[in-house]
Amino acid sequence: MRDWNLEGKLVQVNYMDNIRAGKVISSRVKYGGKVQHQVKLTHSIQLKWRTEPVWQVLVDEDEVVVAMSVKVLNAPLNHPQVG
Repeated sequence: MRDWNLEGKLVQVNYMDNIRAGKVISSRVKYGGKVQHQVKLTHSIQLKWRTEPVWQVLVDEDEVVVAMSVKVLNAPLNHPQVG
């Protein structure tokens, strides 16, 4: 059985048909049993309907392409803090 909690892991996710990289800052089980992850991106994205760049996205478990531990790669992400 695969571990559903990816908190602290580096991931590549398929977000809006583009592969994005980031670090999972939280994982939760949604109503109905599907898992959702909040991912802090390594590079911001610009969405048409937002004026500011987006640094965090929500993705479902089936949108995670690759997940790896960051125990060895524990470098901070290079972007401003998001509150």
